[in-house]
Amino acid sequence: LGVWDFRAVVITENELAELLINLYEKLGESGAQAFLYHLGFPLGRAEGKYFKKILPNMGTKLPLEVIPLTALGWCHSIDIERQDAKAFKIKIHGLIECTVLKEKIKHLSSHLIRGFIAGYVSEIMGGEWEAKEQACITQGAEACIFIVTRK
Repeated sequence: LGVWDFRAVVITENELAELLINLYEKLGESGAQAFLYHLGFPLGRAEGKYFKKILPNMGTKLPLEVIPLTALGWCHSIDIERQDAKAFKIKIHGLIECTVLKEKIKHLSSHLIRGFIAGYVSEIMGGEWEAKEQACITQGAEACIFIVTRK
């Protein structure tokens, strides 16, 4: 199986749920959150490097307009709204990281994708960016919402 120019690994929804639940059980809430964020950040950077090759003007002449999570099966859809030169609002519908945890966790829980977004935007836009989750499916929101700002 391949995605773009790379081999891909498929993980089922049930396997992801088991992995995430076990991380929270073994590492505790703050340990799992930190682990997932720091796992996601370099993944996002790597994806950003690839997208800079195929869309070299994205983030400079063009606004941030592509986050490849939908094509990779992580969510149903993404809305990106540029707030100003230093901020984006990203709304992710059907984010699998949270849908698999919906019955188990009732707090903001998109730490893997929060790290991915921070790494991806940092690579595409340059500089260091951070992503903060404002709303989450696990808390009953219709989508997970992130505010991404330049540090």
